[in-house]
Amino acid sequence: MPVSDKPRKRYKPRLYDITFPEGHEWEDVEAKVKGASVDTLVNLMAVADLAAEVADAAATTITPGHREAVATMIREFSQLITWWNVDDEEGNPVEPDEAGVRSQDFSMVMALFGTWMSRYQVTPPLPEGSGDGRSPAELASIPTETLPASQGS
Repeated sequence: MPVSDKPRKRYKPRLYDITFPEGHEWEDVEAKVKGASVDTLVNLMAVADLAAEVADAAATTITPGHREAVATMIREFSQLITWWNVDDEEGNPVEPDEAGVRSQDFSMVMALFGTWMSRYQVTPPLPEGSGDGRSPAELASIPTETLPASQGS
């Protein structure tokens, strides 16, 4: 039995405009990237750190896990790009599909991917009793005073 008489709605993913600030290595690159399904997002989150290690040259040895992470990232992320202003060396538009993404500079693709992924980062709430990072001694040194009781109470 339906909970509501409202008509059903068709899911329409969000569309993110990806741009870079002036002075950024890829400041002229723009893209429109769809929001991901939960399944796709989980897949991408699972490989993001390993792909970033390759991009940052932080991986001293490239392992099969790194290669698979990059392949998964390219395969999943390329399906979400709906438009970009990327041309090849002859000035012809590059399609925003898996083959097109694979033909591009890896650092550019990672910049697009990282910017898009940052839209999904949510800061979890602090555990109960967490402060603002100050030590108990610092908190104790903050001057306090007891306020007089309100006249209306």
